[in-house]
Amino acid sequence: MPTFYGAVDLAKNELRNVVFQNLGSAPSTPVKGQAYMNSADNTLYWYDGSQWIAAKGGAGAVPADTVTTQAVGDTAVPGSSALYSRGDHKHAREGFGVVTAETTFGSASNNGSAVTVSRSDHVHGNPVHDAAAHSAIPLSSLAIPTVDLNLNNRQISNLNLIPVNGGDATSKSYVDNLIAGLSWKDSCRIATTANITLSGNQSIDGVTTNTGDRVLVKNQTTASTNGIYLAGTGAWARATDVDTSAEVSGLAVYIEEGTTLNGTAWTLTTDPPITLGSTNLSFAQFGGGTTYIGGAGLTLTGATFDIVAADSSITVNPDNIAVNTGIIATVASLTAAVTGMAKKFAAALTGTSSPETVTHNLNTRDIALTVYNGATPYTAVEVDWDATTVNTAVVRYNPNLGSGYRVVVFG
Repeated sequence: MPTFYGAVDLAKNELRNVVFQNLGSAPSTPVKGQAYMNSADNTLYWYDGSQWIAAKGGAGAVPADTVTTQAVGDTAVPGSSALYSRGDHKHAREGFGVVTAETTFGSASNNGSAVTVSRSDHVHGNPVHDAAAHSAIPLSSLAIPTVDLNLNNRQISNLNLIPVNGGDATSKSYVDNLIAGLSWKDSCRIATTANITLSGNQSIDGVTTNTGDRVLVKNQTTASTNGIYLAGTGAWARATDVDTSAEVSGLAVYIEEGTTLNGTAWTLTTDPPITLGSTNLSFAQFGGGTTYIGGAGLTLTGATFDIVAADSSITVNPDNIAVNTGIIATVASLTAAVTGMAKKFAAALTGTSSPETVTHNLNTRDIALTVYNGATPYTAVEVDWDATTVNTAVVRYNPNLGSGYRVVVFG
C-alpha cells in the first residue's frame, strides 16, 4: 500500500466508499484532525488536538466524564466541564427513608437530619387509642359531665358510707340502716361501764380520755344524762351530731377502744318521742365484743352457762335443777325464762371467698350481723348479708376483705 508523505488534494471532489482505519485502540502520537474507527465499541473517533472525541456524541474517550449525585436541597450548578456525558448516563438520587411510628402521646416534633425522602403516601401512625391508654387517668382529672351520665346498668362500689351533702350518693348499707331505723353516728373512742362525773379527763374502761374524745355515756344513775359526749378538762358537752332530740332517736355507734367494750356496737333502745335532757336514754349492745358474763353462781364457757353451787344443796340434772329434794326449775321453764334474750355467735371469716356462709346455730332469722377488723383499731365494715336459714347467714363482700376479719351474729 503506498504511503503519502504529502497532502492529497481532491479539488473538492467526492471521496467515495471510504473506510476509516479499524483499530482496537487509539493510535499513538495522533495529530489534530486524525480519525479512526474503534473496532471494540464500533465508534468513530477524531482527535481535536488534545483528546479523542466520539463522532456519534458519546462521552469523551479520555478521560470519561463523572456523573454527580444530587441531594435534597442542592442548588443549580451550570458546570464547566468540556466533556460530554453518555446518553444513558443517570444522576443518582437520595433513597426512601423509613417512617418512624408515633406511638406515644405527647411526643415532641423533630425536623430530623436524614438525607432520605418520604413517599407522598407515607403514614406516621398514632398511639393506640383504647381503654388501656387512659387507664392511669383518674376521674378527678376529667371535666365534669354536662349531660346525664349513663352507667349502662353497671354498679358503683366503695362509696363513702355517710353522705355529707344533700346531692351526695351513698351506700346500700347506709340506706339499709336507715330503713332498719338506725342512725349511725361517728364512732366513739370509748364507752362507759359505770356512772361517771361528766367533767374533766378521766379513765374509762381502762382508757384515759383526751380533750375532744367522743365518749358513749350509757350507765348514768340519772339516765336522762346518757348520750354521746366530748371529753374535756371542764364540763363535758354533748357531741354536736347528737345534741338535739331528733338527732338522738335511733342512734347507733361503734366503740373503738376499751378493755371490755373495744369493737362493740351500741344502739339507743328508747322509743320516741324523746326530749333530750329529760327522757331516760337506754342503750343495748348489738354487735361485737363480749355479750355475756358469768354472774353470781354462774360460769360462762364459750356460749354455755353453767350453774355452780358452793355446796351440794343444788343438783343440776339434764332436764331440771333440784334444791335438796325439790325441783325448783325445769329445762322448759329455764328455756321460757331466756326467751327473747339475745344470743351471740362470733367467728373468723376467711375474707377471700365471697359469698361466705356463716353457721351460727341461733335457730332464728331475726338476727343482727356485724363484720369488723380483728386488728387495731378494730374498725367495723359494711357487707351485704342474708339470713338464709334459721341457723345460717350468707355474707357477701367485694373486694375481698383479706384475713383477720371477724363476724358477730346476734339473734
